[in-house]
Amino acid sequence: MAAFIAIGTNSLRLLLVRIKPNHSYTILSDQKEIVRLGEGEFINQHLQPEAMQRAVLVARRFSDMARSYGAEEVIAVATSATREAENQEEFLRRLHREAQLDVKVVSGREEARLIYLGIVNSIHLSGRKAIFLDIGGGSTEVILGDQEQYLHLDSLKLGAIRLNTLFFLPNETGPVPPERYALIQQYIRNVAVHHARFLRRKQGEIVLELHAVQQCDLEIWGVQNHRESFQKVFKRKLTVQTLIQEEEPTKLTPPAPDDGEHPGD
Repeated sequence: MAAFIAIGTNSLRLLLVRIKPNHSYTILSDQKEIVRLGEGEFINQHLQPEAMQRAVLVARRFSDMARSYGAEEVIAVATSATREAENQEEFLRRLHREAQLDVKVVSGREEARLIYLGIVNSIHLSGRKAIFLDIGGGSTEVILGDQEQYLHLDSLKLGAIRLNTLFFLPNETGPVPPERYALIQQYIRNVAVHHARFLRRKQGEIVLELHAVQQCDLEIWGVQNHRESFQKVFKRKLTVQTLIQEEEPTKLTPPAPDDGEHPGD
């Protein structure tokens, strides 16, 4: 039995699985809790005390839960908020001391690679290439690949909490003023321009465009869910098609039911 804990910018996830000799696995528990670890961080690159406290408390609860199930191994990784924080070591020491977790901080490219592995073990691409997007709290991972291998991995400094910190005052509510919305749009374009050009060059090779939102786990949301999530962040429907062309993406065929068991990597 093994447990996986992902410490993201917005939430913590716990995945507890029983791994069988044939490398298939059964999910025993899959939990998520919002902690907003990156809240207030992306201006001065410091994790805030209140945010660290929230994350440590949930990490300790998840760690205790995993060990109460008899997990022989607890693998914990941290992503955007932690890897960019100048006080990263303080946070990691607290996680080790208070939650008994030795957390590995993954790079943006490694985060993209793990996302790719999670997706291709959850869907069938039938020989087609796909674009995968993971829109998180602090970063957006961009992957191009097929069922067998990835062809492009990268991580953009774009995410819901990051943009909220950069463009809004704490506790600010109400409609987004048009002038500020235009600034947000321009900021996104400036960050994503290299990837937009890359995807445009690859357009002729790609027969499927997939929109995926996940948080370092093994589940994938459908196309409609992705659009709704992106709409919540940017107040309008933005998809990868706006970077390439306006057309409806092809929907994927989900894997056949397998009684809760999943193939290993």
